[in-house]
Amino acid sequence: MIFVLSISEFVNQANLPTHWKEADLQDYIAQNLYDKGSKNIWLEVECAGGRADIITPKEIYEVKRFLTRSNIYQAKGQIECYRQNVPAKFGNKHKCYIIGFKPNRTTEEARQAETTAWYVEKSSDIKVIFINCDRNFFPFQSDSQGLFPSLLDFKLRDLSRFFDFRLSNILPNFKFGLILTLTLLVIASGTISYFSASSKLCGRQEAGVRR
Repeated sequence: MIFVLSISEFVNQANLPTHWKEADLQDYIAQNLYDKGSKNIWLEVECAGGRADIITPKEIYEVKRFLTRSNIYQAKGQIECYRQNVPAKFGNKHKCYIIGFKPNRTTEEARQAETTAWYVEKSSDIKVIFINCDRNFFPFQSDSQGLFPSLLDFKLRDLSRFFDFRLSNILPNFKFGLILTLTLLVIASGTISYFSASSKLCGRQEAGVRR
């Protein structure tokens, strides 16, 4: 049985803006990929014929808000063009994905989307993902922060939509900070133990003198 989140439920649980845009969904997907272990993620990569929405060393994602029949075919044409022209530094032999919400305005529109997705997957090696029907992309149910920083915290789009952003460059600084913090805690713990022991020793010596 396929579990489906309504678009409104997904948007609310994913904390997308009320008037969310394709760029917001793109950021959400990039964060999800990072949380799942992808350490190199690039957004809006310039390729011949346009810009690929999301690229990892092994995957290309073309994002559409709603995967209507026409949007799926448009995304298919885009991603087939991009995969042949991805700069070498972004890897090669990418798996290709079209991703977005399954439309639900009418039953017929949803049926057409499903049929088109089936045909695209059958006639090519491109996979179509209805994000509100795939548990791998469902929003986290917890408000707790992960161990690693959020992509959204860096406000990539405020810096540049076309910035070559490598998450792996962040990790060495994070690890250094963690090691330094743990070292300071060990030193502080040892210092407290030393003064505590010294205090007890002085107390015993004073008691001996009084006797």
